[in-house]
Amino acid sequence: MKGLNVQMLFNPQSCSLEILEATLTEKRRKLAETILSQIEDSIASKGSHNNLIIGPRGTGKTHVLHYIRRILREKRYPGNDVCNVIALSEDERGITSMLHFLIACLRAAGVENEKLIIMLDPDDRVRAVEDAENLFRQITRQKPTLLIMENLSDIFDGLGKEDMPKLRAFLQSNPYISILASSIFLFKESNKPDHPFYGYFSIHPLPFLDSREAREFLILLSKVNDKNNLNSILNTDLGQRRVNAIHHLTGGNHRLLSMLSHFLNSEGLDELVAPFQQMVDRELTPYYQQR
Repeated sequence: MKGLNVQMLFNPQSCSLEILEATLTEKRRKLAETILSQIEDSIASKGSHNNLIIGPRGTGKTHVLHYIRRILREKRYPGNDVCNVIALSEDERGITSMLHFLIACLRAAGVENEKLIIMLDPDDRVRAVEDAENLFRQITRQKPTLLIMENLSDIFDGLGKEDMPKLRAFLQSNPYISILASSIFLFKESNKPDHPFYGYFSIHPLPFLDSREAREFLILLSKVNDKNNLNSILNTDLGQRRVNAIHHLTGGNHRLLSMLSHFLNSEGLDELVAPFQQMVDRELTPYYQQR
């Protein structure tokens, strides 16, 4: 793990399981294990359990989701012999119908684009949806299947009121499919009993880190990056006071703390201006610069 570029942590899809696991705070680890237990119960019973993580930008939702994905694929069920794990793109675009949703799932499952392009411009859309559903059943072999989706509220908005019931009906008729999703906020009208997905998910709020969790996270990052001097200071009362200042400036944002850790050293805890300037100049997207 020596020489790790912390920027990797903002692309958990390409981050190793070792790094994802080493940088999980205690509360996030407990959340991941709770969800993993539910998923494994579903696999054993060949039923489904659906989980939705809710939290603002930068709370670490992607980190948790892809830790779970890698645990399932690499440790607990390698080789897809027991279950399928299908992860859609973090910023899945263009899902405006049930057909588009199925094609996104098939693409994430490794189906060749040539087959999918033909489905995108069908003469008979109803038949195309049926063909896509049949292909999905074929490639999953109707084994326990976990669909991982980020920005669920955006996907539901794209589907609209016409196709969302179709998705619900598809999932109901294929009970071997479970969903693990994240969203910045709950999908629209989620509290209305007539919504197709009313009561469908177990909801898991994921708030920003408090000051003690922020220190825990920075300690984990310093260990991963072999910053032993920084780690020693962080474990003192003085270190907690310095982290309190960092926490005030970042708001406990998981992503901002990860970015800042790239520039922090033992001296940087005493003089925070330079690390913050470097982070703003080099790393931050316009969204986080504005924050």
